[in-house]
Amino acid sequence: MTFEQPPRNGSGTTSEKFWQSVESWIRARNRDLNIATGILLAGLAGYVYFHNSKEVHCLAQNIIHEAQFEPKKGQEAVALVTVLRALSGKYPESVCGVVFQTEHGRQFSWTGNKALVAEDIGARLTHQIAEIAENVFDLKDNPNALAKKVAELGLTQDTYFYKRFDWVGEKLTEKTKWFFEQCLEPLRDTSGNPLQIGAHVFYRPRLEYCPPPQKIPPLPERNPVRS
Repeated sequence: MTFEQPPRNGSGTTSEKFWQSVESWIRARNRDLNIATGILLAGLAGYVYFHNSKEVHCLAQNIIHEAQFEPKKGQEAVALVTVLRALSGKYPESVCGVVFQTEHGRQFSWTGNKALVAEDIGARLTHQIAEIAENVFDLKDNPNALAKKVAELGLTQDTYFYKRFDWVGEKLTEKTKWFFEQCLEPLRDTSGNPLQIGAHVFYRPRLEYCPPPQKIPPLPERNPVRS
């Protein structure tokens, strides 16, 4: 900021001291403002870093407990489903909110185990899982890259569900079976078979609105087997 000297006053002298004091005052205020702005921006950056680190940690937790021993694509697919839910407008907006959602029942069964929730995942956090968690989380702010990764894995933007390919029979409750059969449809691979990546088969909503699990009517009782 520069200042022009004012015109001379009637006595033939300038008010240099006055204007110099004004300039010094303004510069001091600007310096204080810059310091305050720097502190504010640093605090904001710290908050963003902390928030993002927490979100990436939640995503890494979910990958570990849902797909730790799966190949890279299986881990990426599980992470993508988590992020796609956060972006959908139908689930909590944060990754941590999605992972630990309890409305309509726990969305990821491991979150009901207090020991697993409190577990320090450091010993189980491989370089690959950490990298996947960070890279997939970053896709939240990059729609084009997100769409590319979704297509690469054969998913859709509304792939919000998956279940283990071996979860059949007694391993699924009646409500869960009803939900998967009536409300969802499996994605298909190039051969027309249900899309399986790693240990999971992936699903998208079949209906515009899927009833929450607690509102799903029970299946009709089977006739007792007579001996």
